[in-house]
Amino acid sequence: MTEHQFDSVPVVRPSPALDWPSGPAALTRGASVHGAAGLAVSPALARVLPGGGLRRGSSLGCEGGAGASALVLALLAEPLARGAWGAVLGWPELGVEAAAELGVPLARLALVPDPGTAWWEVAAVLVDTTDVVVLCPPSRPAPGLARRLASRTRERGAVLIVAQPPRTGPRSAVARWPEPLDVVLHADAVRWHGLGSGYGRLASRELQVRSSGRRVPGGGDRAQLVLPEASGPLAPVIAPAAPVKVDAPVPAAAYAVG
Repeated sequence: MTEHQFDSVPVVRPSPALDWPSGPAALTRGASVHGAAGLAVSPALARVLPGGGLRRGSSLGCEGGAGASALVLALLAEPLARGAWGAVLGWPELGVEAAAELGVPLARLALVPDPGTAWWEVAAVLVDTTDVVVLCPPSRPAPGLARRLASRTRERGAVLIVAQPPRTGPRSAVARWPEPLDVVLHADAVRWHGLGSGYGRLASRELQVRSSGRRVPGGGDRAQLVLPEASGPLAPVIAPAAPVKVDAPVPAAAYAVG
């Protein structure tokens, strides 16, 4: 019975305060900016994605512990900055400050931290009304529900990103997706920059990203990224970078409040 509930899900609109697209414009969403076939991503991520971007109608996965969180936000940043609309479902631990630091326009992002037990219905509505939906499954769906959500994503021309960010407390168990995804991006934190020997502050980190999945030709590809980077939120690693040096310790008084 639950596998057929998508057919009766009503199309609802998020808050008008977000200036959400409605009417015929909602059907094309970001197509005029990105093109009908896909959504642009940062050049630093393009090499690990088939076609160099987020293909409409596709389902992706992001894995890799703490590195997965940063990777998901990096995937959202460029499409939303170019006029697409996004939503994040089932990720109450998401830090909006971290999202903004990585270039995500918060005014174009809907957050649904706790979608309830029928979260797949909320996901279906968001697929209908937004360009990119990041889904952190609160529980493992039945294979049939996962297939129907992927099918709805293809029909609506959206992009579904199934994320596995680190979680704490009773939500710490990862709900694995039961169906193969078109592309899976694996992120590993390589190293942090900015800390000296007992002083300094974290400035950036390098991530090594590799791709796999049923729509990835050959053995996939790899990229090494820096985020955030001095000239922007994301950049490729061109050559091995030396850790940032701090000439002198920062006095403790500099951190005093008031």
